[in-house]
Amino acid sequence: METLEWMQELTRRVGAQVAAQRKRLGWTGAELVSRCEALGYSKLSASAVSKIETGGRDGLTLAELLVLAAALGVPPVSLVFPLAGAGDVNTTPATRVSAWEAASWLAGEEPLEEPAAEGTPRGDLEDHRNHALGVQAAFQSDRLATERRRLASKTADPEQRELAEENAAAFERIARKDCLALRTLRDDMRRRGLNPSALPREIAWLDDSDSNRGGR
Repeated sequence: METLEWMQELTRRVGAQVAAQRKRLGWTGAELVSRCEALGYSKLSASAVSKIETGGRDGLTLAELLVLAAALGVPPVSLVFPLAGAGDVNTTPATRVSAWEAASWLAGEEPLEEPAAEGTPRGDLEDHRNHALGVQAAFQSDRLATERRRLASKTADPEQRELAEENAAAFERIARKDCLALRTLRDDMRRRGLNPSALPREIAWLDDSDSNRGGR
């Protein structure tokens, strides 16, 4: 595929998705422009949006792609490589793959045969993804352990109470492991110059080096 043809195809695909998402929201082109302006981007006009949507331009800027995606409330990748009804697409003029492979590549989701090297862009992406999973695990296990302990404290029957306390202790051991693993990952990320996202309020105590809650 020739370079210009690839650029035009890419722009037409993005434009078609912008139009589809705008119509889904029931907005006019002017309303989409207003949404972009509310996000601090004032370089788009209704006529420019119309040209993008109808394939009247050979390309669009990265800034336009990002602000349009943000205004429409969709991931940028879904504008570039949409999956609904998609076939093969070109990620470069000379590279043609399935839409899913293209979307996965753009989102950094393509499978690796071995872990990405530390300090590489892909490695940093994997660390942040693992951090997000770790936050979810720690939050959920901490919440469940707290709930199990609360239920045990309210159990009147001695035999049932003993069983409830054993269950609570088991959940607390899991929560302790999840929370300590997350704390270790956050410390390691900071050591390497990465900035992990803020923790939910319920487990924000993990960042307190003097907190003993992790020991439960």
